[in-house]
Amino acid sequence: MQNKVNAGDVLVETNMLSRQQLDDARTEASKTGLHVLKCLVVKKYINEGDVASTLSSKFGFPYVDLSNVELDSEIVKLVPADIAKKYLLIPVDRGGDAVTVFMADPFDSEAISEVAKASGLQVQPFVGVISDIERAIKYNYDGDKSVLSAKTSAGKKDGTEDRPEESSGGPAVDSAALEKALSYITRDVAGFQNAVSDDIAFLEGQFAEIAERLQALSARVNGIKKQLDAGSG
Repeated sequence: MQNKVNAGDVLVETNMLSRQQLDDARTEASKTGLHVLKCLVVKKYINEGDVASTLSSKFGFPYVDLSNVELDSEIVKLVPADIAKKYLLIPVDRGGDAVTVFMADPFDSEAISEVAKASGLQVQPFVGVISDIERAIKYNYDGDKSVLSAKTSAGKKDGTEDRPEESSGGPAVDSAALEKALSYITRDVAGFQNAVSDDIAFLEGQFAEIAERLQALSARVNGIKKQLDAGSG
Protein backbone atom coordinates (compact mmCIF):
# COMPACT_ATOMS: atom_id res chain seq x y z
CA MET A 1 0.00 0.00 0.00
CA GLN A 2 1.34 3.43 -0.93
CA ASN A 3 2.04 5.76 1.99
CA LYS A 4 -0.28 8.74 2.29
CA VAL A 5 1.18 12.13 1.50
CA ASN A 6 0.70 14.82 4.13
CA ALA A 7 1.92 18.35 4.70
CA GLY A 8 4.47 17.27 7.32
CA ASP A 9 6.31 15.03 4.87
CA VAL A 10 6.09 17.70 2.19
CA LEU A 11 7.66 20.28 4.52
CA VAL A 12 10.51 17.87 5.19
CA GLU A 13 11.02 17.37 1.45
CA THR A 14 11.16 21.15 0.95
CA ASN A 15 13.72 21.50 3.77
CA MET A 16 11.41 23.62 5.91
CA LEU A 17 11.52 20.96 8.58
CA SER A 18 13.76 18.11 9.68
CA ARG A 19 12.58 14.52 9.89
CA GLN A 20 13.44 14.50 13.60
CA GLN A 21 11.26 17.55 14.21
CA LEU A 22 8.36 15.95 12.37
CA ASP A 23 8.74 12.69 14.32
CA ASP A 24 8.89 14.70 17.55
CA ALA A 25 5.66 16.53 16.62
CA ARG A 26 3.94 13.26 15.71
CA THR A 27 4.86 11.81 19.08
CA GLU A 28 3.46 14.91 20.76
CA ALA A 29 0.30 14.73 18.65
CA SER A 30 -0.31 11.11 19.64
CA LYS A 31 -0.05 12.10 23.32
CA THR A 32 -2.11 15.29 23.23
CA GLY A 33 -4.58 14.69 20.40
CA LEU A 34 -3.50 17.92 18.73
CA HIS A 35 -3.00 18.12 14.98
CA VAL A 36 0.61 17.42 13.95
CA LEU A 37 0.94 20.81 12.25
CA LYS A 38 -0.36 22.52 15.40
CA CYS A 39 2.32 20.71 17.43
CA LEU A 40 4.97 21.89 14.98
CA VAL A 41 3.80 25.49 15.40
CA VAL A 42 3.61 25.29 19.20
CA LYS A 43 7.14 23.88 19.32
CA LYS A 44 8.21 26.73 17.02
CA TYR A 45 9.60 24.32 14.46
CA ILE A 46 7.64 26.09 11.74
CA ASN A 47 5.79 29.34 11.15
CA GLU A 48 2.15 28.75 10.23
CA GLY A 49 2.14 31.61 7.72
CA ASP A 50 5.15 30.11 5.95
CA VAL A 51 3.40 26.75 5.79
CA ALA A 52 0.30 28.21 4.13
CA SER A 53 2.43 30.27 1.76
CA THR A 54 4.56 27.27 0.73
CA LEU A 55 1.60 24.96 0.16
CA SER A 56 -0.06 27.66 -1.95
CA SER A 57 2.88 28.88 -4.04
CA LYS A 58 4.74 25.60 -4.55
CA PHE A 59 1.91 23.10 -4.72
CA GLY A 60 -0.98 25.09 -6.15
CA PHE A 61 -3.46 25.05 -3.27
CA PRO A 62 -5.45 28.32 -3.35
CA TYR A 63 -5.10 30.58 -0.31
CA VAL A 64 -7.47 33.25 0.94
CA ASP A 65 -7.20 35.06 4.28
CA LEU A 66 -9.99 33.43 6.27
CA SER A 67 -10.43 36.55 8.40
CA ASN A 68 -11.82 38.25 5.27
CA VAL A 69 -14.41 35.53 4.66
CA GLU A 70 -17.90 35.64 6.19
CA LEU A 71 -19.09 32.08 6.71
CA ASP A 72 -22.62 30.88 6.07
CA SER A 73 -23.97 28.76 8.93
CA GLU A 74 -25.68 26.43 6.46
CA ILE A 75 -22.35 25.78 4.75
CA VAL A 76 -20.61 25.17 8.09
CA LYS A 77 -23.26 22.57 8.96
CA LEU A 78 -22.13 20.45 6.00
CA VAL A 79 -19.21 19.22 8.10
CA PRO A 80 -19.66 18.00 11.70
CA ALA A 81 -17.69 19.78 14.41
CA ASP A 82 -15.73 16.67 15.40
CA ILE A 83 -14.32 16.32 11.87
CA ALA A 84 -13.50 20.03 11.66
CA LYS A 85 -11.64 19.97 14.97
CA LYS A 86 -9.83 16.69 14.37
CA TYR A 87 -8.44 17.72 10.99
CA LEU A 88 -8.29 21.52 11.49
CA LEU A 89 -10.56 22.46 8.62
CA ILE A 90 -13.75 24.39 7.95
CA PRO A 91 -16.15 24.52 4.97
CA VAL A 92 -16.54 28.00 3.52
CA ASP A 93 -18.51 27.73 0.29
CA ARG A 94 -20.56 25.42 -1.90
CA GLY A 95 -20.87 25.40 -5.65
CA GLY A 96 -23.03 22.73 -7.26
CA ASP A 97 -21.88 19.33 -6.02
CA ALA A 98 -18.62 20.60 -4.52
CA VAL A 99 -17.75 22.16 -1.17
CA THR A 100 -14.74 24.45 -0.68
CA VAL A 101 -12.86 23.62 2.51
CA PHE A 102 -10.05 25.59 4.18
CA MET A 103 -7.58 23.07 5.59
CA ALA A 104 -4.40 23.22 7.63
CA ASP A 105 -3.23 20.22 5.58
CA PRO A 106 -4.82 20.11 2.11
CA PHE A 107 -2.75 16.99 1.33
CA ASP A 108 -4.65 14.99 3.95
CA SER A 109 -6.61 12.45 1.90
CA GLU A 110 -8.19 10.97 5.01
CA ALA A 111 -9.61 14.36 6.00
CA ILE A 112 -10.88 14.98 2.47
CA SER A 113 -12.54 11.55 2.44
CA GLU A 114 -14.24 12.23 5.79
CA VAL A 115 -15.57 15.58 4.58
CA ALA A 116 -16.82 14.05 1.33
CA LYS A 117 -18.56 11.26 3.24
CA ALA A 118 -20.17 13.64 5.74
CA SER A 119 -21.30 16.24 3.21
CA GLY A 120 -22.06 14.00 0.26
CA LEU A 121 -20.11 16.45 -1.90
CA GLN A 122 -16.83 16.63 -3.75
CA VAL A 123 -14.14 18.54 -1.85
CA GLN A 124 -12.15 21.48 -3.21
CA PRO A 125 -9.28 21.97 -0.72
CA PHE A 126 -7.89 25.43 0.01
CA VAL A 127 -5.01 26.01 2.41
CA GLY A 128 -5.60 28.15 5.49
CA VAL A 129 -3.51 29.53 8.36
CA ILE A 130 -3.92 27.28 11.39
CA SER A 131 -4.84 30.02 13.88
CA ASP A 132 -7.44 31.44 11.47
CA ILE A 133 -9.05 28.02 11.11
CA GLU A 134 -9.03 27.48 14.87
CA ARG A 135 -10.77 30.83 15.47
CA ALA A 136 -13.34 30.06 12.78
CA ILE A 137 -14.04 26.67 14.39
CA LYS A 138 -14.45 28.22 17.85
CA TYR A 139 -16.73 30.96 16.53
CA ASN A 140 -18.89 28.87 14.20
CA TYR A 141 -19.10 25.55 16.05
CA ASP A 142 -18.63 26.54 19.70
CA GLY A 143 -20.25 29.98 19.56
CA ASP A 144 -17.19 31.61 21.12
CA LYS A 145 -17.57 35.30 20.21
CA SER A 146 -14.43 36.30 22.09
CA VAL A 147 -12.27 35.07 19.20
CA LEU A 148 -13.32 38.13 17.20
CA SER A 149 -11.56 40.50 19.58
CA ALA A 150 -8.57 38.17 19.71
CA LYS A 151 -7.91 38.40 15.97
CA THR A 152 -5.76 41.49 16.06
CA SER A 153 -3.44 40.28 18.81
CA ALA A 154 -3.23 36.56 18.03
CA GLY A 155 -0.78 37.01 15.19
CA LYS A 156 2.18 37.59 17.48
CA LYS A 157 2.05 34.28 19.34
CA ASP A 158 3.48 30.82 18.73
CA GLY A 159 5.18 31.66 15.45
CA THR A 160 2.05 33.02 13.78
CA GLU A 161 3.30 36.54 13.04
CA ASP A 162 3.86 35.99 9.30
CA ARG A 163 1.18 35.03 6.82
CA PRO A 164 0.79 34.99 3.04
CA GLU A 165 0.33 38.44 1.54
CA GLU A 166 -3.06 39.88 0.65
CA SER A 167 -3.73 42.55 -1.96
CA SER A 168 -5.33 45.83 -0.89
CA GLY A 169 -8.31 45.05 -3.08
CA GLY A 170 -9.49 42.21 -0.84
CA PRO A 171 -8.85 38.45 -0.57
CA ALA A 172 -6.12 37.41 -2.99
CA VAL A 173 -5.37 34.02 -4.43
CA ASP A 174 -1.96 33.35 -5.95
CA SER A 175 -2.55 33.40 -9.72
CA ALA A 176 -0.43 30.31 -10.34
CA ALA A 177 -2.24 28.46 -7.58
CA LEU A 178 -5.61 29.51 -8.94
CA GLU A 179 -4.61 28.47 -12.46
CA LYS A 180 -3.56 25.06 -11.20
CA ALA A 181 -6.74 24.66 -9.16
CA LEU A 182 -8.81 25.60 -12.21
CA SER A 183 -6.85 23.07 -14.25
CA TYR A 184 -7.93 20.37 -11.79
CA ILE A 185 -11.55 21.42 -12.20
CA THR A 186 -11.21 21.62 -16.00
CA ARG A 187 -9.62 18.20 -16.05
CA ASP A 188 -12.50 16.72 -14.03
CA VAL A 189 -15.08 18.37 -16.29
CA ALA A 190 -13.21 17.21 -19.39
CA GLY A 191 -13.09 13.68 -18.01
CA PHE A 192 -16.84 13.74 -17.43
CA GLN A 193 -17.46 15.12 -20.91
CA ASN A 194 -15.24 12.44 -22.47
CA ALA A 195 -17.11 9.76 -20.55
CA VAL A 196 -20.45 11.15 -21.74
CA SER A 197 -19.13 11.37 -25.33
CA ASP A 198 -18.02 7.75 -25.16
CA ASP A 199 -21.47 6.73 -23.90
CA ILE A 200 -23.17 8.71 -26.66
CA ALA A 201 -20.91 7.17 -29.30
CA PHE A 202 -21.70 3.70 -27.96
CA LEU A 203 -25.45 4.38 -27.99
CA GLU A 204 -25.25 5.82 -31.50
CA GLY A 205 -23.52 2.62 -32.63
CA GLN A 206 -26.21 0.53 -30.99
CA PHE A 207 -29.00 2.57 -32.60
CA ALA A 208 -27.32 2.30 -36.01
CA GLU A 209 -27.10 -1.46 -35.65
CA ILE A 210 -30.76 -1.67 -34.61
CA ALA A 211 -31.75 0.53 -37.56
CA GLU A 212 -29.88 -1.80 -39.96
CA ARG A 213 -31.62 -4.83 -38.48
CA LEU A 214 -35.02 -3.14 -38.72
CA GLN A 215 -34.31 -2.21 -42.34
CA ALA A 216 -33.31 -5.80 -43.13
CA LEU A 217 -36.39 -7.12 -41.32
CA SER A 218 -38.61 -4.68 -43.22
CA ALA A 219 -37.13 -5.85 -46.50
CA ARG A 220 -37.82 -9.47 -45.58
CA VAL A 221 -41.42 -8.65 -44.59
CA ASN A 222 -41.96 -6.84 -47.88
CA GLY A 223 -40.51 -9.82 -49.76
CA ILE A 224 -42.86 -12.21 -47.98
CA LYS A 225 -45.84 -9.95 -48.69
CA LYS A 226 -44.98 -9.89 -52.39
CA GLN A 227 -44.77 -13.69 -52.44
CA LEU A 228 -48.12 -13.97 -50.69
CA ASP A 229 -49.69 -11.46 -53.09
CA ALA A 230 -48.28 -13.35 -56.06
CA GLY A 231 -49.59 -16.65 -54.72
CA SER A 232 -53.06 -15.33 -54.08
CA GLY A 233 -53.21 -13.83 -57.57
